[in-house]
Amino acid sequence: MKKIKPVAIIFRPEFAEGLKQTALCFMSYALPLLFTFNFSLFTFHSFSQTVTWTGAVDNDWHKPCNWNTLAVPTCNDNVVIPSVTNKPTISATACAKTINPQTGAGLTIQSPTLLQIGPCPCTPTENTCPCTPNTWTQKADFANGTLGGRYSAVGFSIGTKGYIGIGLGSTYKDFWEYDPSNNTWTQKADFGGGLRYYSVGFSIGTKGYIGTGANGTPYKKDFWEYDPSNNTWTQKADFGAPSGTARRGVVGFSIGAKGYAGTGEDVTATYKKDFWEYDPVGNTWTQKTDFGGLEEIMQ
Repeated sequence: MKKIKPVAIIFRPEFAEGLKQTALCFMSYALPLLFTFNFSLFTFHSFSQTVTWTGAVDNDWHKPCNWNTLAVPTCNDNVVIPSVTNKPTISATACAKTINPQTGAGLTIQSPTLLQIGPCPCTPTENTCPCTPNTWTQKADFANGTLGGRYSAVGFSIGTKGYIGIGLGSTYKDFWEYDPSNNTWTQKADFGGGLRYYSVGFSIGTKGYIGTGANGTPYKKDFWEYDPSNNTWTQKADFGAPSGTARRGVVGFSIGAKGYAGTGEDVTATYKKDFWEYDPVGNTWTQKTDFGGLEEIMQ
């Protein structure tokens, strides 16, 4: 068996741009079984942040809860590793488009071929064992604490951001985006349907949807699509069109590329159990089997 000799790599500042990626790929073929990077020795130009290591639970790269997005990086992700107490350790297949270590950061790789950098067919290992500590951490108040409390708001998530808006306290039509990476709220375009509460919301792909609800009477059945890429609302087909009825207290969710909504209370105070599927491609609603339990209203 051919003996592998240890390899020393000298980092020169003039080659900092892009050197990190080249060095990692080179070392993955040449270094002994266990090696540790101490990034405090070098300074690199910054890459665009996509996924940031937090080490919230331990040093396991493969646990989603150790990342700000609650997802293990893929080949499409730019990884940022700050200087934190729990420095990441790679013990199975790991992927990244780029890795941007900050001063004082560290990374341990337990085998030379585990980390794949750059465009590559790569399926990262994700540990399925429980990794979320049994604690709650308070985050920034809704709207950064600039508004009073409210109820009967509605929300959904798109990608790594959360969205909440409308509701009661007063009657609201405002809409807000939450960014967990910096724990801040940013006000977005007001909900396109005006003042509203007791509405339903869900997301499909890169778009969010809100509809039905009330602002006094009559109740509502209009439905709206939110596009975060240009911060706009577009009215879509009414809930359950053509035969769905206006109502409040509807419940909803999404599965794959379809949205689902149903139950609720109409203006005659009748609780409903019909259920509907929304297809954003055709902008159509299709009635499905009624909800299997009793008539319900979500408040």
